[in-house]
Amino acid sequence: GHQPASVHFVSYSSSASVSMGSLHEEPGHGIGDLLSGLQEAYGSGRTKDLAWRRAQLKGLLRLLTEKEEEIFDALHDDLGKHRAESYRDELGALVKSVNHTLKNLERWAAPEKAQAPLVSFPATALVVPEPLGVVLVFSCWNLPLGLALEPVSGALAAGNVVVVKPSELAPSTAAFLAANIPRYLDPKAVKVILGGPEVGEQLMEHRWDKVLFTGNNKLENSPSFFTKAVTTDKIPSNYCHVVQEVPM
Repeated sequence: GHQPASVHFVSYSSSASVSMGSLHEEPGHGIGDLLSGLQEAYGSGRTKDLAWRRAQLKGLLRLLTEKEEEIFDALHDDLGKHRAESYRDELGALVKSVNHTLKNLERWAAPEKAQAPLVSFPATALVVPEPLGVVLVFSCWNLPLGLALEPVSGALAAGNVVVVKPSELAPSTAAFLAANIPRYLDPKAVKVILGGPEVGEQLMEHRWDKVLFTGNNKLENSPSFFTKAVTTDKIPSNYCHVVQEVPM
């Protein structure tokens, strides 16, 4: 008969020890419990606090700074990347992006004045930015760090809670994220789930407020696709750009 997929998760304790485990159970059951915990964290309201959001972004910066050598090693293991390429395309770009977000966070989160109908005079109107809730991020194999933590930083800056599903095709980077994200970010608000396509299908059996992924349209065609909003970045796995008359 059909065997349920193995869902790998991270547990976190006050002693800062991180252990890896697996759930062999009916599809979606363990994920449902994890999702309930995230919804509870979001429902507490603490993720809307700008101080909490800043703390998460600063935690990301500490992760990228303190674990730089481990990041270089993981990207080299997965993709054979030289450290200069890894810094240019992923690590350095992430640090610049998170710093930019920190610099502009208060302005982006501030209410904006809106035009009110004349009949409501002398009342005023404001547009208040609000987080969506529980965000699911699927990262890809060719930029496994950047396309995992870039959307995570945006989701946290907006006051959401997040689940990250790293690509199983970049196992060293996936293991790095699973081991370190609970140490540097709020472990009740940011979760990492490891596994292959079967785990991705289990994740899509649940309702999410936002899904971000890089890939083809298979996810959008899922019969269990319940979500408010999807952001996709469709990049072919093999591509090149040819320019004529350029000396190589």
